[in-house]
Parts: sequence; structure tokens; C-alpha cells
Amino acid sequence: MGLFGKKGWLKRGRGLGGGLMRSWLELLRGLGQGFLDVLRAEWEQLLADFGVSAKRLAFGVGLLGAAAMLCFWLLGTFVYFLIQVVAIWLPVWGAAGIVVLVLLLVIGVLGLVGMRFLKKIENPIDTVGRRWDDHLDWWEARLVDERFDDGTARAEDDDEEDGE
Repeated sequence: MGLFGKKGWLKRGRGLGGGLMRSWLELLRGLGQGFLDVLRAEWEQLLADFGVSAKRLAFGVGLLGAAAMLCFWLLGTFVYFLIQVVAIWLPVWGAAGIVVLVLLLVIGVLGLVGMRFLKKIENPIDTVGRRWDDHLDWWEARLVDERFDDGTARAEDDDEEDGE
């Protein structure tokens, strides 16, 4: 369907102020309403997805909590097992002492390694400040070093070169 011709809008008496303009306005209104409907439907689907994800997260965290509780009891049982194994060669009190010393050594090494990792963590405020400064430096360098398409420097750059 063309603009001119037998079936064209202008031939049928629809001028730009007539039916054509009204039809465009109706299309734009319909487009806006359709966009809002899509946004509303996407929002509702997002909330439903979050609900499903929250249920799965809660169930998964519950299972991990149960596993952690069982690991706590397993650790105690394992320590008792180690004491009984070492008690084959030593008295029970000596076996318990050796197992305690080995556990203290492992705890100390893990603690030192953990502290080393924690010291590497940057304060979030410092991180944001550093990134902000990097962005500002980049933009400043980008605007100051900007050249014209023909390769000549900006007028400000010419003034700076004259002053040197």
C-alpha cells in the first residue's frame, strides 16, 4: 500500500491532518501500551522466578546446613578414631596429646593463610574511590588528547604550544 495511487492514503482523501495522523497516533499509543504490558509481564515473571529461586535457595541452604552439622559430628568421631589408632603404640593420654598438637598445628597454618588472604582485601570505599579516580583520569585523558579528524590539534592545544 503506497502513499499515492488508487489505494494510497492521500488518494482516498486522507490528508496528513486526517485519518493518517489519527492512525499514527493510535499506533503510537498502542505501541506505548504494548510496551508497558510487556514490561509488566516481564516484572511479574521476574518476581515468579525469584520466588522459585528463593525456595530452591532455602532448600539448598537447609541441606548444606544439615551436611555441616554432620561434618561437625564426623570431625569429633575422626579425632576419636585418630586417638584410638595412636593409642595402639602409646598410652591414651599420649595419643590424645599428639592428636591435639597436630590439630593445633593445622589450625595455626590455616589461620595464618586465612589472615594473609584477609589482609589482601581492599576496603570497599577505597575500591570505589580508586575506580572513580581511574574513570576520571581516563575521561580527562580522552578529552584532553582529543584531535580533529584531519589530524590537527584542538585550538586549546595550539594555545598551550604557543605559551611554551
